[in-house]
Amino acid sequence: MFSQANPRRDSLPRTGYRRASYLTTHRQVRYFRITVPHHLQSLLGKKEIRRSLDGLDSRMARSKAMRLSVIAQTFFAFLDDMQDGRIRFAHGDISQHTENIRKIAHSLDTFWFDAAMRENLSPVALVLRLPVFLKDTGWEAEDTFFTRRSDAD
Repeated sequence: MFSQANPRRDSLPRTGYRRASYLTTHRQVRYFRITVPHHLQSLLGKKEIRRSLDGLDSRMARSKAMRLSVIAQTFFAFLDDMQDGRIRFAHGDISQHTENIRKIAHSLDTFWFDAAMRENLSPVALVLRLPVFLKDTGWEAEDTFFTRRSDAD
């Protein structure tokens, strides 16, 4: 008996590209795991972000891991913008210093991923919640963090 070729699979180009997997299993528990970019590791104080997907079946865990990977990439881009001064924060008289950025980054890490896991929020929804989160934690964005520019600018 000969097996039949799968026309859909065989029609795809063979590029050698494999989709990144952010889903790992350890002691029969599924985890989302992503490596923190090297230049952000000292800021976050860790080399990877890992969250348990315990209780999710295989299909739901894969879906959640892919969604968390997009959230992680958005989080890393946000940290890049903070580090480069494109997003500025103030806390009383203290402005943007490395130690303050580190404190904000640790708070954001917890908020960003816990909210995404608990409430199944998208990256856009997380960004829209940032002003309230920052205000509740005592940090505020300077000037026009989330304001729309006028046509005159």
